[in-house]
Amino acid sequence: MLFSSCSDSKTKQKKFLNAYKEILIARETIADSTEANKKVAEILKKYDYDESKFRRDFFELAKNSDDFRTLLDSLRNSIIKDTIR
Repeated sequence: MLFSSCSDSKTKQKKFLNAYKEILIARETIADSTEANKKVAEILKKYDYDESKFRRDFFELAKNSDDFRTLLDSLRNSIIKDTIR
């Protein structure tokens, strides 16, 4: 049971990070805020999120500030690596 819970947590974390990465890229690359908002809505839907569920996952992950900071640093590096290609 503990393994399943841990696995679910990692899956949830990966889902959140993938969605957040796409949202950050969309916000950075789409100048028109209306179009960016549409794209963010599409991304949330793609990952089976609505705004409140996404926000809840964000704050749940942020509870452990050191781990969250590490996750965000990793995400930032991934974005930089992907955009340099």
